[in-house]
Amino acid sequence: MHTVSLAESMTGGLVAAELVQIPDASNYFFGGIVAYSDRSKIELLGVKEKTLETFGAVSPEVALEMARGAKNCFKTDISFSVTGFAGPKGENVGLVYVGIIFKDYEDCKKLEIRGKSRGEIIEEATNWMIRQIDFLRKAP
Repeated sequence: MHTVSLAESMTGGLVAAELVQIPDASNYFFGGIVAYSDRSKIELLGVKEKTLETFGAVSPEVALEMARGAKNCFKTDISFSVTGFAGPKGENVGLVYVGIIFKDYEDCKKLEIRGKSRGEIIEEATNWMIRQIDFLRKAP
């Protein structure tokens, strides 16, 4: 079973809270960092200031740097990050990026959770991540 770490922004720790509800989570979930502000992304996760300035906090580039930061901090096999616009206002409400690192493989998934409330967007992103984490942690 693979070990897991998290870097959360938009979800504010909800993914970690959901993971610890699963029996035996302590066998694979090593920890997470909630980095809601740009400053915390830089100081806690090592996101480059230049990346934030160039691409913005809600971008695939920042999502991957966040995931790398959590993976480096916790020394896990798998690391997930999430950054997005939960609203309630703005043209990009519902745009979410999830950074995924599985061993040496890196990817970023774009989720578009449109037409929903702030709470529904956060919940849907959280549930999507829990399903992916569950799948990857059991992978060979």
